[in-house]
Amino acid sequence: PPILDFSPAGATSADLGEEPVARIQPLPVTGDVFFMEMPEDIQVVFVADAEAWASVEPQLASASLLAVDTEWWDSGQGPALLQVAIGDERGGCAACFLLDTLRVPGLFAPALLRLARRTDVQILGWSFGEDQKRLQELFCMHSGHGSCRDGPELPPKMCVLDLQPVCCRLLNSTSVLVSLGSACAQVLGRPLDKAQQCSDWRRRPLSEEQATYAALDAVALLMLRAELSRRGLLPTLAGAGRPPLAAGGPMLN
Repeated sequence: PPILDFSPAGATSADLGEEPVARIQPLPVTGDVFFMEMPEDIQVVFVADAEAWASVEPQLASASLLAVDTEWWDSGQGPALLQVAIGDERGGCAACFLLDTLRVPGLFAPALLRLARRTDVQILGWSFGEDQKRLQELFCMHSGHGSCRDGPELPPKMCVLDLQPVCCRLLNSTSVLVSLGSACAQVLGRPLDKAQQCSDWRRRPLSEEQATYAALDAVALLMLRAELSRRGLLPTLAGAGRPPLAAGGPMLN
């Protein structure tokens, strides 16, 4: 689907316990491999001004299921882009918003900090440690403080379910962390195209390939959750409560 540009003109795996769990039989990926594509019914919206944010923020504030990912270009500078996908009643994705935290970070920081403190929303992530750092940088730099030692950090408890350790366990990968692309291939049958992963996320406007890549990183988390739930492999998700903030491991996206 086309990217709608509203910019101005010009739980960790420990939460699943130690009891035996069913393992996933990876789907075979043979022959011509086609990468995952953005479903046509999912609207992707680039948000870069107050008018667009005014229509998006209430949707995030009322959501009960979100998937979050970041793109960044240098540590210590916060995210260049924040992707937030909203889960729908069927377990799919209602919409995905690309927040321009590079150009207007102060526009989003207050509402995102409120979102981080909510207790009634489940937020999905993947190898969330680096995303956590970028979000902390965003909050600290735009709260009137010069460092995280003085500014408001992310709450110590946040409703984040890191699907990487979950998928590692279900895929019986104990020695090597599973990447998001690999998890999608083995669970959903198609890998993610990661060609844009190291592209210049300071670029504006984003290329269509960048926007699609960024959105899929968040949307894929909702798709993984829905498929694992459909198979009955994540029975605790409905009552996940507030798992500890995922520490994340080595960055494998």
